[in-house]
Amino acid sequence: MTNFEISRTLSRVAKVLSFKGVDRRRITDIKILSMTIEGLPFELNRKTLERVEKYLPTKPYLKRILRDLVVYGRSEEIEILLRDVPPSLLELTRIPGVGGRTLKILYERFGVVDIYGLESVLKEGLLSRVKEIGLNGEEIIKKNISKYFKLKREFSLSTAESLFRHIKGILVNHGARRVEIAGSARRKKEIVSNLN
Repeated sequence: MTNFEISRTLSRVAKVLSFKGVDRRRITDIKILSMTIEGLPFELNRKTLERVEKYLPTKPYLKRILRDLVVYGRSEEIEILLRDVPPSLLELTRIPGVGGRTLKILYERFGVVDIYGLESVLKEGLLSRVKEIGLNGEEIIKKNISKYFKLKREFSLSTAESLFRHIKGILVNHGARRVEIAGSARRKKEIVSNLN
């Protein structure tokens, strides 16, 4: 797995743990590890894994998951965790105002599993009646739902660079002689909307 793939996987794990109501410290640890891996200037492999593991002496569960992802390309712990959560449901956390607690309410009380289900619940005004969300929370989600489609096309510079390294490796393996990054990623813009 590339750093980009590992980072994405860990990010999904953090969202699932938040949805399931797990201890916030554990979620924060996973988010920090995800961001750290995303920003690494080198690709993780069996040889470079120790450079990251040495910073996790008190986090054996993170070491185990990270080692599994780097060495085997998968983690049984993660697969078990993700088994009962629809991926489309996790996508909703990209909408500002929808966190793990709100996601749980949407799923358990209204059966929302995707963006279209959320739009339907918002049109009916059902969220404003939920004590934990209220009218203010519903308005925030309504305002930010349009940003969801825009956010889906934008990512950080470190994510773009990691993705580029992954794509470059594939192209070089298929005979490409010269592959260079271009566009806003080459100009080192913090937010990249395309990868040329």
